[in-house]
Amino acid sequence: MKKLVLFSIVLAFLAGCSQQQTSDKTTAQDSTTTKNGKELKVNIKANSTNKFLCCDGNHNNNIIGDREKAGEWEEFTLIKKGGDSVSLKAYNGKFVCADMAKNAILIADRDAAGEWETFIMESQKDDKVAFKTSSNKYICCDQKKNNLLVADRDKISDWELFTIIYK
Repeated sequence: MKKLVLFSIVLAFLAGCSQQQTSDKTTAQDSTTTKNGKELKVNIKANSTNKFLCCDGNHNNNIIGDREKAGEWEEFTLIKKGGDSVSLKAYNGKFVCADMAKNAILIADRDAAGEWETFIMESQKDDKVAFKTSSNKYICCDQKKNNLLVADRDKISDWELFTIIYK
């Protein structure tokens, strides 16, 4: 039942619906409307590790998928920009970037959301999503790189899937 509710929320969000969906753990109650679109507080789990993504303040604000519990560093603001385009803002107030100048790592260090800070959020089966960058690469929680998130994959497999948990 919870998966069905989560899937309904993701579909409503992607369709741009303004109605709030609720369930035990996945609500959009704290959303606000901005001139850029809808902002939602979320936690994100990597499918490959089943752990929360974190903007690690101790490691240059790199995005890492290795946290058992969601705290301040594991909360993101998902900003709907129109269509399937989204940006993510981390706890530090900075936008998440797929930094192509740094081997495509994901890092939260940008003041504004430009091309490298905008992602296409693609719905997948089993209530999962994949994120594609402006360079047409998918974001991956790479277990071979200590669960660092990188944007260097050409296709979607388990490591490129994520679950959005609306707060």
